[in-house]
Amino acid sequence: MDGDGLVEILAGYGPAAASIDIYGWDGQAYTFRQTLSGYTRVDLTEAGLSLEVPTTWTQIDAATWAPPEDDAIRLGVRSAMLEPPQEPEAVLLPQPAQVLDAQPVELAWGSGRRFTMEVYGEAEEGTGQAPVESVETHVLVVMEQEGTRWAIDVYASAPSAGQLAEMEDVLQRALASVALQ
Repeated sequence: MDGDGLVEILAGYGPAAASIDIYGWDGQAYTFRQTLSGYTRVDLTEAGLSLEVPTTWTQIDAATWAPPEDDAIRLGVRSAMLEPPQEPEAVLLPQPAQVLDAQPVELAWGSGRRFTMEVYGEAEEGTGQAPVESVETHVLVVMEQEGTRWAIDVYASAPSAGQLAEMEDVLQRALASVALQ
């Protein structure tokens, strides 16, 4: 890492590996040297913004990322132009789903609502009950400019509520880093 020809140890931790510590040989033992940010800024021209995502995550499609060890955990962005009478929730939030919590949010780049929801898969025939496919947090912001309405949805998705809670720092970093283009 530092070009001295000696092996360094890189330790990434947390579900997002959002921070990476570097340990180097000091002649007697490996000692802590520094922590790397672990985030990269990406431009999402179609959504009209850029944001930071964990450096170690794999890009699944144009606006979705997952950690290398578990592609069921995701960070993503969706956007859509809204034509009246369209509502952003109907256009951008996944279906079928149940909203568990909704609350207003104020971000540096806009006001919106934060939704925590269970997203359902298809019910097995004869059971009548659809399985929970994922638990997701969506932060939905609607903007207006020159008579045009558009919505941006920054979201985190995981197979369980516990795994989603572990994603909160990654989601907050992404939301705080949004820069409109």
